[in-house]
Amino acid sequence: MPVWGSVSKALPGDWLARLLMDVPLFESDEIPLPPDKIRFKSVRVSPYPDRTRVRLDLRLTPFLERPNIDIVILDSVGDEAASAKVIENLDPSLRLTLHLRPAGPPGAYTARLALSYPDQDPVDQAEVAFELKLAEEGGA
Repeated sequence: MPVWGSVSKALPGDWLARLLMDVPLFESDEIPLPPDKIRFKSVRVSPYPDRTRVRLDLRLTPFLERPNIDIVILDSVGDEAASAKVIENLDPSLRLTLHLRPAGPPGAYTARLALSYPDQDPVDQAEVAFELKLAEEGGA
């Protein structure tokens, strides 16, 4: 006898139907897309006042297969200040904090991001310019 049969007699109600019910992971009007159709919906970079970290807020189109996300932060002369790789991202909304090495000098920075799948070229890329500003006098 299947395990489900013996368990279903032990629990009241339609527990199996509730257990197997689809849980919505996306807004109701959004349909998960195949790998070649996913895109960055928004990318926001927010530097912390201490100039040692930046927060990234990412929104992707809903996806059928989990994408990889490559992130590189470049300083004003084009040197890599931080990088990260997210493997098989689970959620279309993501918030990350990256630590800059070393604490970044003030100036213009660029965040470059790529969505990809193994053994494929990136399906989408984004680039966001941002400024690291000097900490205010008397600040933390």
